[in-house]
Amino acid sequence: HRAPQRIGLSATQRPLETVAEFLGGRDVRGSVSTARPVRIVDAGITKELDLEVRVPVEDMASLGTIIEEPHAGAAAAGPQRRSIWPSMHPALLELVETHRSTLIFVNARRMSERLASRLNELHDEAQAAEGDDGSGDGPSPARSEVVAAGAESIGTSNPDGIELVKAHHGSLSRERRLLIEDELKRGTLAGLVATSSLELGIDMGAVDLVIQVASPGSVAAGLQRIGRAGHQVGVPSRGRIFPRHRADLLETAVVAERMHSGEIEHTKIVRNPLDVLAQQLVATVALDDATVEELYAMARGSANFAQLSDAQFRNTLDLVSGRYPAEEFGGLSPRVVWDRTEDVVRARRGTQRIAVTSGGTIPDRGLYAVQLPDGTRVGELDEEMVYESRVGETFLLGATTWRIEDITFQKVVVTPAPGVPGKMPFWHGDGPGRPVELGRAVGAFVRELRSSTEAEAAARLKAAGLDPWAADNLLGYLRDQVEATEVVPDDHTIVVERFRDEIGDWR
Repeated sequence: HRAPQRIGLSATQRPLETVAEFLGGRDVRGSVSTARPVRIVDAGITKELDLEVRVPVEDMASLGTIIEEPHAGAAAAGPQRRSIWPSMHPALLELVETHRSTLIFVNARRMSERLASRLNELHDEAQAAEGDDGSGDGPSPARSEVVAAGAESIGTSNPDGIELVKAHHGSLSRERRLLIEDELKRGTLAGLVATSSLELGIDMGAVDLVIQVASPGSVAAGLQRIGRAGHQVGVPSRGRIFPRHRADLLETAVVAERMHSGEIEHTKIVRNPLDVLAQQLVATVALDDATVEELYAMARGSANFAQLSDAQFRNTLDLVSGRYPAEEFGGLSPRVVWDRTEDVVRARRGTQRIAVTSGGTIPDRGLYAVQLPDGTRVGELDEEMVYESRVGETFLLGATTWRIEDITFQKVVVTPAPGVPGKMPFWHGDGPGRPVELGRAVGAFVRELRSSTEAEAAARLKAAGLDPWAADNLLGYLRDQVEATEVVPDDHTIVVERFRDEIGDWR
């Protein structure tokens, strides 16, 4: 039979040879495996970037007296955290109000909810102030568009049922995400605060500005996110990055510089992920029997498993068929039947259901479904938050307020609570990592800045897109480190610091 044609398209992958290997896979005939031919078409076209790194305060080391979250109890006597948010919120809101459709990326679901809620509050306060002064002529054009688009919204955190900005993340229901995405595509939503849930695979031609709060974490992610703006041929992608603190500013500067030069992190093929192999074996035989030889050839046809040994394959097949390596696994149920006489693998009762409901490599975090009384899914909450919640309480989800009507062992039943204040949700998850290439680049960047003249350093930061306050804060950050330790850590230097703890012992 003829193999299907495979076409891959991306602007944020390199080296292309590695991506071609992954896309094409291998042609396996018995013990012989050869790479399938893949034609690489490098268009050589780079998207024009209108990129700036902005800092809304003159000195990020001295943020005034406003604290991020007041402590309670005994902790109130300790040092309070000062925050850049009171200065950042108005800057973000101004950008949203002066553009047709703005996409704001953040790195956590909780932050998307908090930021969307706060921007809506500030906008409503400004609208109310204009109404009190009699100076306003009604809602802004962007706000009017949102009114037209949001009339059928289910629940809201605002009394009039409309939000200037909404939140979008993986803990919202698919239906609600699609509704929000449609508003964004049509240009009827002024602003959307999203996590990586909107980073890939969605064409949003109406978006004319992307804001990234904090470093995107990698050059590839930065290009993917900023590239959502001006998603038409010949239109530059306009992006603004707002670091949250000085260490974040350092990484952001390096990411911005490498975004301009197109220095994307190398793609690496994951070799022999046996957990994925186990899932694929179960899914393959869920609908039809297969011989061990056929399954082994299928696995080795993937670039990920091209080097899979026969022993690794059979050990994995042992595991899913119930032959476990230790007694501790005895309580697990086999997923498939391996007929060793005929060397055929068959499905068990329930294999198809397991394959459909248990796939993927994201660990189960213990999430509760959030539903309306009629069963319509709204989203999901972390189990710890559910344990801390009670019937009658209100919370925000998708920048919309909901009242808890019932809590069962697997779901939370809610109803809309327009205009009622609600507590912020939270979710537990893995913290973001940093690619090793970016880590090395940050170290080299610091070393090169330290060896440059002040004029050279300022020119380099300006070319990377840093505004004057951002550049001054970054250079001041390095000067403060020199004053504190006389040396700055970089890709050639490791600094080990000692200090006394609260009882005077050295750490």
